[in-house]
Amino acid sequence: MANTQVTAEIQRLSKLSEQCSRSGDYMTVYCCSKRILDLVESEPTTKKEELAQKLFDLGLICTALDYTPEAERCLTRALTIYKSLFGDEHKTVTDTRRFLEKIQPEVMVKNQTHRKQTSFTKQMQPALSA
Repeated sequence: MANTQVTAEIQRLSKLSEQCSRSGDYMTVYCCSKRILDLVESEPTTKKEELAQKLFDLGLICTALDYTPEAERCLTRALTIYKSLFGDEHKTVTDTRRFLEKIQPEVMVKNQTHRKQTSFTKQMQPALSA
């Protein structure tokens, strides 16, 4: 990162976040993580891998706080970035995908049911048309 003030603020927030995590103050960790992500996203020189890591970290905190929709958004964005950097079979991609699937089993089940229904409907289309 080019901006030293932004870098210093990220480091300060990271230290605070780490201390709060050890003491179990996850709300402060969440606030620090959100601010860190905002700072990282505002920097044009941010590497994609760093952005993905910050998204993943925030996704973990959101999961701990039971902020599932926000966790899903963060982890999905992280997964998309990781896939573009490393491909589908990379360990980071598979680990992120696995974690995302753990927090959204009901979504995965709904998607699988929808796919089965769509497949069934396509198979039955000729019979329904007759």
